[in-house]
Amino acid sequence: MEGRVKFIDAKSGQWGYVVPSDGSGDVYFKLLEVEESTRSKLDVGALVEFDLAEEGERRRAAGMRFLAGASGPDTAGLSRPLDARRPNPRGIFFDSALLPDPNYDYVCWLDVMGTGNQMLRSLPIAANFIFKLQCAVLEAAEEVEVDRAGLRLYPVMDGVYITSPRRFLLQKLLNQAMCRLAITFLNEPKPFHQFLVRGAIAFGPVYHGYALDPRSSIVMSRHELIRDSMLMGLPMAQAYRDEREAPPFGIAVHSSARAFSPEEDKPFRFIWLDWFNYAEPRIDPKELMIQLQKYFDWQLAHSTVTGYAEDRIRHHLKLAREFFTLADSATAATVGGR
Repeated sequence: MEGRVKFIDAKSGQWGYVVPSDGSGDVYFKLLEVEESTRSKLDVGALVEFDLAEEGERRRAAGMRFLAGASGPDTAGLSRPLDARRPNPRGIFFDSALLPDPNYDYVCWLDVMGTGNQMLRSLPIAANFIFKLQCAVLEAAEEVEVDRAGLRLYPVMDGVYITSPRRFLLQKLLNQAMCRLAITFLNEPKPFHQFLVRGAIAFGPVYHGYALDPRSSIVMSRHELIRDSMLMGLPMAQAYRDEREAPPFGIAVHSSARAFSPEEDKPFRFIWLDWFNYAEPRIDPKELMIQLQKYFDWQLAHSTVTGYAEDRIRHHLKLAREFFTLADSATAATVGGR
């Protein structure tokens, strides 16, 4: 059957009506059921072909196919052109009633320390540090087989959010990512080209963009790449905030991840994660601490040039000493994630 598009709802951009050529009553259609090749061309007055389907007491257009644009005498009397791809005069529409139940995930925020100062000093050097961080996480993710494990990565400028439904999976990825980053630090002889990383883990409800119901927003359904890159939830803020409490090359564990967990897991026990005890190849915390001491000594001698405040250098050095000294003592287990 053929007909002309009579109306497209401007508020939601998700439904409309077609006037059949045989003069019968208006036929309802759902825009999200229309293939993109046709949907992108639809406008009020467009000539379309469709199949009739019954939906309760009303008729619905199914399998709609675009035939021709809006022209000719048979378009007279149709509603003024309304296209969901144009700016919405009534405001942006998103149906929050269709939000799915949130996932309860572990969320880790991992980033390069001092990126702001590094960008002011040299954008290429800062970019080098940031891309190396992302590469380390991606390589570790390949090793863990992220897609099958349920882990997801959300890169954000100088860092990355990592989500996981299971504690073990997240720890395995972090062990290997931090191992790669530590080796990169140890193998670089010049402090000017070394960089520090740290992170934090939290646990709680999050919304993943990929899980959105396509009916909630036709705009989101048209931009899947953007939609799938979106993550929101309280654990993001908690991990981002607590990252400041982590030592260099350390990962802090927020109280939410020490108090709660999925039924099949147990919460983290301690405030810092001893990733180096489980990474392959093993990292010697003594060797890493020796190189960190040299790095911070150099930073103190060049703080005016690097913009790394002396009080922050001393504070970060203190945290590193505490973290890696405990790792070599009989109390190492008191800072671990076991």
